[in-house]
Amino acid sequence: LSAHDSWTLAKHLKTLPVRFKQSVENAERLVKFLSQSNEIAEVYYPGNNPTHLRQASTGGAVIGFRLKDESKAQTFVESLTLPLVSVSLGGVETILSLPATISHAAVPEAIRNKRGITFGLFRLSVGLEDPEEIIADINYALKEAF
Repeated sequence: LSAHDSWTLAKHLKTLPVRFKQSVENAERLVKFLSQSNEIAEVYYPGNNPTHLRQASTGGAVIGFRLKDESKAQTFVESLTLPLVSVSLGGVETILSLPATISHAAVPEAIRNKRGITFGLFRLSVGLEDPEEIIADINYALKEAF
């Protein structure tokens, strides 16, 4: 690594535990909200899996969720204002990814569908924002879509 890259890495590693703890706490609040939403068919979160929690101390900060009606996916995404829509999973901001159109777009549609990677499946990498603001934004987008 260059001197600058090394300095940047060392600087960010110092705050990693605090940032990760906050992201996990935010993710857990979002999991609870999404799990109670009538518009969400399923929530995928490692923290809900007992086998995972025997191997790790947290469920992490990445959530998967599926809309009940995937025809509403585009309206849902267009109604969001806070999460960035991107393929990335890292950062201090919350990032929403649509695997069917971003990370898995090159996979043939028949294979994606067979594996459950449909247009109603989203991945949310939860950042450091106020979780109530993220919840309010997602709630608004769900109401606009449904």
